[in-house]
Amino acid sequence: MDMLTYLSEIEYAATESINLMWKEVEEVARLESELKPLAQATERDYRQAEAIAMMDDDDDGISTLLHWDTYFGVDKNRHHKEEEVQAAAERVATHQKSVVLIAGSLLQYAKQGLSQVYGSPQHWPGWAAIGTQGFGNIILQSRNQTMHWDSRLSHSAFKIVSRKWRRRLIPSLTNFMCGL
Repeated sequence: MDMLTYLSEIEYAATESINLMWKEVEEVARLESELKPLAQATERDYRQAEAIAMMDDDDDGISTLLHWDTYFGVDKNRHHKEEEVQAAAERVATHQKSVVLIAGSLLQYAKQGLSQVYGSPQHWPGWAAIGTQGFGNIILQSRNQTMHWDSRLSHSAFKIVSRKWRRRLIPSLTNFMCGL
């Protein structure tokens, strides 16, 4: 089988995986946006009460009033929604893992295609390097890391590739993006 045939055969699976990954990214953003308002409002109101308390002319107890208003108002609402907020935070974490797993499946498709067309990694073409790392090596090590992220192994080969890639590619990419 050649690479074009392989890509044609997996096009549906890869396309759906990419669509699902973007859906998960959007869900993470939506869930994170739900978590922020209550915490921000509570912090803002307590800061306001503290700032007024620091003033010398708080004879009327305005800071105490604001403190208790915050306590029985927005903070109490936040407290009652704590379980809901915790559940939302857990959903965010789950969806974030889902994005990583879907990206790993795309890397698996790439690795399988390379193996099916070229055989073992020793026989893969020597493509141009990305930074200092060959494309095939990046696919292989990234796939290994994403497929086995939960095994807590050292993945020293991935760490070496990742370290070299960050050190060499990221500055180049940053310079390129800043020049746009």
